[in-house]
Amino acid sequence: MKQKKKPARPPTDQPGEILYYSRLVGAYLRIVRTAAGFSLRDLEAMSGVSDSEIFKVESGAQDCRLESYVRICGALGITWGHALDNCLAGQFACYVDKIPGHAFFKGAEKIVDAEYPVDGFIELLAVNIAMCAAFMAHLIRCSRPSERARDQDYPSPYIKEKFCAFGDVMQKRMAPLDRLSFLKVIESDPLEALIAAKLMDHQILKDFIAAQSKKKSESMGGRLERDYGISTDAPTWTPFTPPEPDKFGP
Repeated sequence: MKQKKKPARPPTDQPGEILYYSRLVGAYLRIVRTAAGFSLRDLEAMSGVSDSEIFKVESGAQDCRLESYVRICGALGITWGHALDNCLAGQFACYVDKIPGHAFFKGAEKIVDAEYPVDGFIELLAVNIAMCAAFMAHLIRCSRPSERARDQDYPSPYIKEKFCAFGDVMQKRMAPLDRLSFLKVIESDPLEALIAAKLMDHQILKDFIAAQSKKKSESMGGRLERDYGISTDAPTWTPFTPPEPDKFGP
């Protein structure tokens, strides 16, 4: 009698990226906990999850169990769906590799090469554009995108104006099925989706280039160098910060 073959496991194209996302969940929970002023033992008392498990999750030494994750989020006053969106789908890493091939970005490369011949500058510009795509996707999923867009800090008033207008459209006019369709476009071609939504044009590009040329960010530069091999001390827009408890919904 022939033995049945065990079903093959689904292929994992990018195991390193999965581990990267897993670490992000722990890091995000740590940021929210410390911002709220809670110690590990405080969170243990509130959530029923041991302080040793919380420490391992926050440090990336252990994956977070679903039950523990829900308990920790409840204790911190954040919806677990919002936290996951910030950690996973909201990460620029989902989009950054799809930016350089677009014709619009190739035009930007010529500007950067002529005016800012700095190592890592064009790579960081791709990250900034990917951040725009990630934040756009976040607004599409958000239950109150208009308020969320207005609560955000932006690199320039012009960029804020564009994202606030997009948040208003999401909240007042776009039906759920249309939102889902838009998310699929972002996933396949994030830069084209930004252009279609009027969230990327030559002025926005110039504003990001100007911001990169004036400021420095040691923490983000170190992360880019560690995770992506991009060596630079220029800033990156980071729209995903710990939210106020349940402010914008999942």
